[in-house]
Amino acid sequence: MPTPGIFDVVGQLAGCSKIVQIVVANYDENVDSSSNQYAPTGLTATITPTDAANKILVVVFQNGLRKNGDCYGALRLVEAVQAVVLAYIETAFGMTDASVAENNVGGSSLAFLNAPATTQPLTYFTEFNCSIFSGSGITSVQHNSATSSMLLVEVLP
Repeated sequence: MPTPGIFDVVGQLAGCSKIVQIVVANYDENVDSSSNQYAPTGLTATITPTDAANKILVVVFQNGLRKNGDCYGALRLVEAVQAVVLAYIETAFGMTDASVAENNVGGSSLAFLNAPATTQPLTYFTEFNCSIFSGSGITSVQHNSATSSMLLVEVLP
């Protein structure tokens, strides 16, 4: 199933009548990985919906993506309380054909409209990994202290 694009999310928001609350989080510490196991990027935000019928618009700007070596990285959005991967933001950042060179990708973003059907606090975070072809490699997020951001917006349906 393809991840919805920004225009899909805007279309879904067209019927929403009001913004209830906004939460913004920023993170700028470099995080590296040389493992194919997903690890937190450090970017996280929590929101408590005021009504179970409301939706949460999650907007992620993950910056400072980098790979160095014979590898590539993947990046995904997770909701911790319900323990679910909501979307893959990138599935192969930094991938270069037959190259072990450093590749500074820059950033990647995602808009995702979540319908969690709860009034319990919800924690959203991003995580990444490093998939190595052969030899060794490392992937990074917030490389050189680039600031990543997450915006959570509760909206009435």
